[in-house]
Amino acid sequence: MDKILIVGDSYSYGFKKYINNPQVKVLTFFAEYIMNIDNKSNHIRQTFVDEKNKKNNLVILKETLKSFKPTIIIFNFGQVDINFSYFYNRVFGVPYNIECIINQYMNIIKKYSSKCKKVYVINFLPLFADTWEDLSKEFQIIHVNDLFKKLTKQKIKEIFDIGAYRKHLHMSNKLLCNNIKKRKWKIPVSFLNFNRCVYDGNYMKYKDEYYIQKKKRHDKIHITLDFHINGEAYVKNILKRCRIPELKKILSVPNN
Repeated sequence: MDKILIVGDSYSYGFKKYINNPQVKVLTFFAEYIMNIDNKSNHIRQTFVDEKNKKNNLVILKETLKSFKPTIIIFNFGQVDINFSYFYNRVFGVPYNIECIINQYMNIIKKYSSKCKKVYVINFLPLFADTWEDLSKEFQIIHVNDLFKKLTKQKIKEIFDIGAYRKHLHMSNKLLCNNIKKRKWKIPVSFLNFNRCVYDGNYMKYKDEYYIQKKKRHDKIHITLDFHINGEAYVKNILKRCRIPELKKILSVPNN
C-alpha cells in the first residue's frame, strides 16, 4: 500500500486532526518562507526556523522524506503568491516576481519528489476576510507589528484592497496550473483545482460552510486547525471531491 506525505501550510492542520493513519503523514509549515528562499531581501526571511528543534523547514522535509519514504506527496498550499510577498512588496517596496515564486515552487516539487511515483498539488484562493481592516489586522499580527505606525490609514486601505488581492490570487492560481501542465515531469504531477469546491460561482464569493464567523475568531491569531477556514469542511471536501484515489483507498473513503 502507498505511503502518503501531505506537505502544506496552515490549511493542512485539519489533516493532522481528521486523519489518523500510519500510512499518511502530515508535515506543516509556513509556505511563504519556503517559496521565497531565493529572495535575498532583508525583509523576507529565507527559511522559517522551527522553534522546537531549531531546524529550517527544508531540512525537516529532507529528514521526513528519508525516514518516512513516501510513494506519493500531496502539496497542499494556499495561495502560491503568498500574501507575505504580495503585501511586503507594497509595505516595504520589496521587488518580487510572481513567475520566480512559482518557479521556486516547481523546483521544490521536482527536487523533493524525485523518489516518489506521483505528486498531487492542491491550491486554492483562501481569502476569508470581510474587510480591508480584517486583512490588514491579520498581516499586522503575523508579520509587521508596527504596520499602522509605518503607513497612513489611507495607504494601508489601498494596499489591503480585497478585490484587487482576490484578482491577484486568481491570476497566480492560473499561472501555477499552467506551469504544472506545461512542464515536463519525470513522474505524474497533477494539479487539483479546489477553487470550484470553495467558491460559489466565481472567486469573489466563497461558500459559507468554509467560513469561520467573525465572532469565533480569536483576537490574537494562532496557527490552529481553524486558522482561516473551517478545517473539518476543508478536509472532508478534499477527500470527497478531489481525485486522489490512493488517499481514498488508504482511508476507505467512498468515491461518490
